[in-house]
Amino acid sequence: MESPIEACSLSDDCPSSEGSDTEQEYAYSLFDDYKSIDTSRVYEYMKSEFGFDYNALGSGTLHRVALINYLETIKNDGGNVLEAYKEVVRDPQIILGDFEKFIKPPFYNEKLIWGFMESSDEEDNDEVILKKSVNVPERP
Repeated sequence: MESPIEACSLSDDCPSSEGSDTEQEYAYSLFDDYKSIDTSRVYEYMKSEFGFDYNALGSGTLHRVALINYLETIKNDGGNVLEAYKEVVRDPQIILGDFEKFIKPPFYNEKLIWGFMESSDEEDNDEVILKKSVNVPERP
C-alpha cells in the first residue's frame, strides 16, 4: 500500500506543497488528480487507467517533452486531455507539425517530464529531431 506522501489524489489529505519548493517533488497525472513523488508510478497509473503511452510520438526525450507539454496546455486551458491524447495518437502531426512550440518552456509538471529519464531514451536522436523541427541547415 502506498503511503499518502508517495501517491495520492489532489482531493485527498495530501501534505500541502502549494507555494513551496516541494511543489516540484510531485509528478501529476495528465488526466486526473493523481500524483506521486515516484514519476514511474504516475506513468504506470496513466497507462493502466487511460492507456497513455509516453512514447506515442517517438522514443526520444524531446518527443516526450512535446507530448506532455502539449497535453498540459490542453489541461490548463480546461480541455479534455484524454480526447486530445487520442487525437494525437490518431494524428501525431498535431504536435509534430508545430514541434518547436511544444519543446520550449514554460513547462508545467516538470517532474513528469524530467523525472523519468530512461536509459533506453534515444538521446542522440534528439539533436536530429530538433534540427528537423526547426529547419536548421546542415553545416558543410
